Amino acid sequence: MDTIGIKVKSQTAACIKVLRKHTELAVSQIKARIENGDFVYECDYVDTDGIQKAISLYNALCEIGVEAQLFEQGDASDVVLLENLLNSHKEIAEEIQKEIDAELGESEWNS
Repeated sequence: MDTIGIKVKSQTAACIKVLRKHTELAVSQIKARIENGDFVYECDYVDTDGIQKAISLYNALCEIGVEAQLFEQGDASDVVLLENLLNSHKEIAEEIQKEIDAELGESEWNS
C-alpha cells in the first residue's frame, strides 16, 4: 500500500515529547523506530486526516530543530508536495459533493 511517512535521524527529549503528543507510540517504540531508521509516523496515501497530521507533526519537529524527513510512496518528499496532495483531495471531495447534489436535485424533479 502507498504511504506517507516521517523518519527522524536523532532522538532528543524534545523530539520524543513532540512524537508522544502527536502519535500513540510509547517512548520505547519511538526510540526503537528512530534507532532502526523506521517511520515514527505513517499513514495511507489517501488518508486526508493522516496527511494533515503528518504535516503538523513534521512542522512541529522542524520547529524544535529536529532533523526529520518526509516520505511519499517510499521516496523523499517535502511539505509542499503533501500540501498539494491535500488540496487535490479537497478538490476531488468538493467535485464529488457537487455531483451528488446535482443528482439529488435531478431525482427530486423526477419524483
